[in-house]
Amino acid sequence: MHTADSHDLIRVSGARENNLKNLSVEIPKRRLTVFTGVSGSGKSSLVFHTIAAESQRMINETYSAFVQGFMPAMARPEVDVLEGLTTAILVDQERIGANPRSTVGTVSDINAKLRTLFARLAEPNLGSTNAYSFNVATLSGKGAVSIDKGEGEQVERRSFSVNGGMCPQCEGMGTATDISIAEVVDESKSLNDGAITVPGYKPGGWSVRMFSESGYFDPDKPIADFDEKERHYLLYAEGEKVRINGTNITFDGLIPRIQRSFLSKDRDSMQKHIREFVNRAVVFTTCPDCEGTRLNAAARSSLIAGRSIADVCALQISDITKWLDQITPGAASALLKSLRADVRAFNDIGLGYLSLDRSAGSLSGGEAQRIKLVRHLGSSLTDVTYVFDEPTIGLHPHDIRAMNDLLLALRDKGNTVLVVEHKPETILIADHIVDLGPGAGSTGGEVTFTGTVDGLRESDTLTGRHLGYRTQGHGAGVGGGTGDPGCRIAQSARRRCRCAPRRAHRRHRSRRFGQEQPHRRVPAGARWSRDDRSGADQGIPAQQPGHVYGDARAHPEGVREGQWGQTRPVQREFRRRVPGVQRRRDHLFGYGAHGRCVGTVRRV
Repeated sequence: MHTADSHDLIRVSGARENNLKNLSVEIPKRRLTVFTGVSGSGKSSLVFHTIAAESQRMINETYSAFVQGFMPAMARPEVDVLEGLTTAILVDQERIGANPRSTVGTVSDINAKLRTLFARLAEPNLGSTNAYSFNVATLSGKGAVSIDKGEGEQVERRSFSVNGGMCPQCEGMGTATDISIAEVVDESKSLNDGAITVPGYKPGGWSVRMFSESGYFDPDKPIADFDEKERHYLLYAEGEKVRINGTNITFDGLIPRIQRSFLSKDRDSMQKHIREFVNRAVVFTTCPDCEGTRLNAAARSSLIAGRSIADVCALQISDITKWLDQITPGAASALLKSLRADVRAFNDIGLGYLSLDRSAGSLSGGEAQRIKLVRHLGSSLTDVTYVFDEPTIGLHPHDIRAMNDLLLALRDKGNTVLVVEHKPETILIADHIVDLGPGAGSTGGEVTFTGTVDGLRESDTLTGRHLGYRTQGHGAGVGGGTGDPGCRIAQSARRRCRCAPRRAHRRHRSRRFGQEQPHRRVPAGARWSRDDRSGADQGIPAQQPGHVYGDARAHPEGVREGQWGQTRPVQREFRRRVPGVQRRRDHLFGYGAHGRCVGTVRRV
């Protein structure tokens, strides 16, 4: 074996970050390692605040001092030794950026591939990929340039042009904005009295002084008395050069400032008071020119298989495959294969319902995390450490299996995958397990187990006992029950029959009195039990011994006097039809095979 191949472990020695207690552990590279343990046991302290944080700090130190000045300062984690680290990429559930130009297509890099595809195959062809980008404006210019040819300078006339796809009306935002002047200025006041009502513009502050000392206005004059020229400078001026206190600055009116400072950001990422101002002062409507597609007319008229790039981005991602199948591969076969893989990954991970033109700011944390995973699957980087924070949280069991497949695919590309997780479905696919505990907070911070899943299942740790219990068949039903009379959950006396607490307005027919009676709450001390009159004579099969009906154990022969306490004559007896009750719930909630409650109310 080559010496370089011996560096196949990440070694942590003497970690003391947060509640970690001088922890030491070895983690295999190019494997899927899952970190388990109760909440607060130290999983995040080890994975995020120690391993990932040190990797990021060391990468930042490779930049120049000038560049580091723009980066957040990161202290070295409390750890004695960290060896074998690789570049760490954190895939968390933080929202994706705060740029309103970001969409599902841009953050997943699918838009970039689509632009390349249209630049090659679309008709009429617009040439560059920039022609299909809503972030690139169409520009042109001309003028004289001086060229040094060794014999002296020679002046030549040159021109240039950039063919972009940005809609000129909305500047690629897809929305048109109408700002209410009444919410921006109070025309009854002067500048010095606080006429500007925009957040951050206070009398005496620099933002207001730029207006009051610009020389364009009388700062003590009410806005209502401004003439047309003064109102133009106050609201709409752009790029005017003024000198204030000996300093040359560029003067802009309020509307351009609001558009640049507030409307260029995602509203959900704004501070609360700024978001409230924007919602109050600005009306957002779909751009009438591009109809919300963000693209200019040329980009919208360039088609492949009858669809423009805007049409494709508006499709549900799961439907894009049908469009791709209509395209003759030709020279773009590799690109089409890559696009199909990306679309398939979105479908597999349960995000096929999204569209590529959906704003990235509208995604939930779980959706954002899964999109990041799809992006990294298409990356050409290898031997990278990917760190995931509970990637299966909030997912349907079917989607959990798809997520697990993607985690394994990321590992199979030669990457180290570290996952903090609680779900048994993900724990079971791990190559290596690190269990922390035994408790939370001050009672945690220790490694209680390292090894394989089989070893964890046989261990005496809290996670191991729970995992072993689940994988033996327990916990498959609702609430963790299995239908086994010996199931610990089925024997729990904390379960109550669902028929007990009913609202007073629900009415049921009392068999005893033969008239409609309100279904009252169960009196204090009432007991649910199996009785021949409520179940056996209705053809409901007898339940097995050991099953629970509320507070009492049921017996096939019914509750007899003296068995579980002396019973009195029945005061009220109710029975209701419960449609759609699953058989696996029967032993938990006391329902018979026909969906009837097999309990009766008795006063004890």
